[in-house]
Amino acid sequence: GTPGYILGTDDFGRDILSRILDLVESREQETHRVLIVEDSRTAVAHIQRALDLHGIDSRAINTPIALLQAAAEYRPHAILMDMHMPFCNGVEVTRALRQIPEYQSLPVIYLSGETDIAQQVEALRLGGDQFLTKPANPIILASVVKTKIERYRDMLRSGRHDSLTGLLNHSASKEQLEQMLRRALPAGHLAVAMIDIDRLPFPEGMAYAE
Repeated sequence: GTPGYILGTDDFGRDILSRILDLVESREQETHRVLIVEDSRTAVAHIQRALDLHGIDSRAINTPIALLQAAAEYRPHAILMDMHMPFCNGVEVTRALRQIPEYQSLPVIYLSGETDIAQQVEALRLGGDQFLTKPANPIILASVVKTKIERYRDMLRSGRHDSLTGLLNHSASKEQLEQMLRRALPAGHLAVAMIDIDRLPFPEGMAYAE
């Protein structure tokens, strides 16, 4: 139930805003997910052990041909990509990946034994975000992955969430509602409550516009 007391108008607004912010700040962070594209079982074991020690979930595929299907199913926050694999190399796969709008900003970190600087630079120019040489230091590997993922998620969040409250913005709310409607129909039911709060008490000097 709701608290059994009455607040003044200003106190009520501050209380509502405080409760909203508390809910946003207490939201559990989603576990980082990394898709590993690597044909060496030994390398995969080394990478997954390093990521697991830092609380990063991972899934590995041994052929780039399966990348798009794996990415659609696993929805990774970053990809660790080997450069030299059978059938095609990591650079070609990354170039193809960047043609898909959904993956244009997804961090791609090359993890390869390639030591030719010119090849490394070319790989970054054609869509990579970082290049690490094998065998990578486990601490550096995990740190790079975390940093890239956090920046990526911040970028996604800033485009979908209100900067003050952290809640979904207008366009993202409509998109979320449409998805819920599609999942609920035709047999299910859906109830939606919309709360509009005017004259929120913003801190001095802070301006807000929807």
